[in-house]
Amino acid sequence: MPGPLAIIGYDNGPAAGYPMICLSSIERHGDQLGRRAAEALLSRIGGGRAADHGMLRPDLVLRAST
Repeated sequence: MPGPLAIIGYDNGPAAGYPMICLSSIERHGDQLGRRAAEALLSRIGGGRAADHGMLRPDLVLRAST
């Protein structure tokens, strides 16, 4: 390989922040996605319309792997 290589992960799991790993990663906010999905489902079950919460933007968490 002619130059440096940067590695990035997806999902920003807990291990990505360990000192020996320090993997830059994409944080997709899975807890918020799940909460919004559950709220929409419960609303539809109750006869309402699913609320439009807009888009969740992922965040780039920079660590030593970049």
